[in-house]
Amino acid sequence: MLSQLDPHSYDVLILDKHPEILLHPYFDEIEAFEPDQSLLKEVEPQLPKPIEETKCLFVDTVDKLKIMIDHIELQSELAIDLEHHSYRSYQGFTCLMQISSRTEDF
Repeated sequence: MLSQLDPHSYDVLILDKHPEILLHPYFDEIEAFEPDQSLLKEVEPQLPKPIEETKCLFVDTVDKLKIMIDHIELQSELAIDLEHHSYRSYQGFTCLMQISSRTEDF
């Protein structure tokens, strides 16, 4: 009877029948991923431009969103930072997204 077994034995019995419960939720995607060869090349680190030389656009309209999209579609690399807060919520929610290329910040 399962209730008489050591609690850890119960887990083992479940795992024997259902080993898929231990798989990473993105296991198939990770296994199928084949990075572009350009991503595997060693590159010299680049320092960011000074803030005074970096264009900044606060995206608060559809037109500015289109400008940002046009710019980032041409980039081979981006930096993305998400800020969130959990005031009055245990789940939290995103309240700010920052996107940067080598030449512009959004």
